[in-house]
Amino acid sequence: MGSMIAGTSQMVITPPVGVDLCGFAGRPGPSQGVHDDLYAKGLFLADQSSEVLLLTADLIGLSEGDVAAIRDLLCQEIGLPADAVMVSCSHTHSGPCTHCIGGLGDWDEAYLALLVRKIASVGIMAAKHAQPALLGWAREPARVHINRRQHTDKGIKLGVNPEGLTLPWVDVLVVQTAPGHPLARWFCHAAHAVTLGSDNLLVSADWPGFAQATVQGAEPGATALYAQGCCGNLNSDPRGTFEIAQRQGWV
Repeated sequence: MGSMIAGTSQMVITPPVGVDLCGFAGRPGPSQGVHDDLYAKGLFLADQSSEVLLLTADLIGLSEGDVAAIRDLLCQEIGLPADAVMVSCSHTHSGPCTHCIGGLGDWDEAYLALLVRKIASVGIMAAKHAQPALLGWAREPARVHINRRQHTDKGIKLGVNPEGLTLPWVDVLVVQTAPGHPLARWFCHAAHAVTLGSDNLLVSADWPGFAQATVQGAEPGATALYAQGCCGNLNSDPRGTFEIAQRQGWV
């Protein structure tokens, strides 16, 4: 096994109170406060022949144009080619409106311009903090979701289908420093971050935010990065409160 280096970084990307939240139609109004901060995080990995940067963000998503802008900044600053940068968003429905979805609230253009630069900055810092590291990986059982395609006498509707297809596991990339201390935990599970519904007006990373906080609390020194899986018809379950979302972050 050849030598490897890895670096991590994270930055708060919480929007100002008053921005519109995204993910649900018919919200009663713009955001009224912050329940928990949103973060952008980066994990840089390189060996003698290749390098990659994994970026995550507590957002519903990013547009193709915004991702391209992030990649351009990273290429200019540290020379990373576009195909070496992967950007993944948690798909929280309690985060700010972004350019990837229209019609569910207004965009705050000043915030979004700063957001692009912040996410790129996280990647730059992760690369500059790289140090000798060791890698491992695992798949463990986990299930925060339920299939939402419910069969009824009148056809299929959005609901709950306990017998439907699921992905009951979490994939984990484990990164340690060369001496064996925790450095990063990149993990992927599939479930819409919709534990908090359309009546919620507080900014939140929903259950993926609580999951990241749980991992970082359990392994001091590790940066926890959540990458959303193929969650198309998989809603978090049960739903309704911050307490439920926090419990889901412990699974």
